[in-house]
Amino acid sequence: MVNHVSRRGTDNALSKLDDAGVKMLREYREGGWSHKDLAALFGISESRSSEICRGIAYPDSPGPIENLKERPYTRSVMCTPRSIKVTPEVRARIIAMRAEKKSHREIAAATGLSKTTVGDVLRSERNGSL
Repeated sequence: MVNHVSRRGTDNALSKLDDAGVKMLREYREGGWSHKDLAALFGISESRSSEICRGIAYPDSPGPIENLKERPYTRSVMCTPRSIKVTPEVRARIIAMRAEKKSHREIAAATGLSKTTVGDVLRSERNGSL
């Protein structure tokens, strides 16, 4: 009979992170990185990144533990196109180009925005928001 001992955190042989990696991940999160970015950087899932930062996973490892109630909202580091503010002039240009039957790709190339941002602007125009 095999004795299965529960090993948590860095004591687990299948652990992807050591104490230094956990500390770095938690410090990056404290610096404003999103779980999506951390997951990509460390080769883990977004939910696992959240568990590590909140101290649920790797509870005995070093680094700042996240307090969700005090954390302000920050945008993803990799998500720069969505963080761009669309001015009223650019918004009017997007709407005019769409009226000329330009595709989202063509509008995005002409304005320097992502196709997603162009779609968001057009959708908000259609729905009457913003």
